Amino acid sequence: GPGRGLWNKRYPRVMKMSLSATLTRDPSKLSQLNLYHPLFLTTGASGTRYQLPSQLESYKL
Repeated sequence: GPGRGLWNKRYPRVMKMSLSATLTRDPSKLSQLNLYHPLFLTTGASGTRYQLPSQLESYKL
């Protein structure tokens, strides 16, 4: 599961985190990071690029 037991160890490994709004999902590019047990997390619905607030209003000046 998420975390893969990292929190149960007395001395966990150093954790690398990569945060990006434009992060690629290409495995060949991500493999260059040399991650140990990589875990990909994403927010929002898949296939949805942008979601505007339902109460957003626009005005022209």
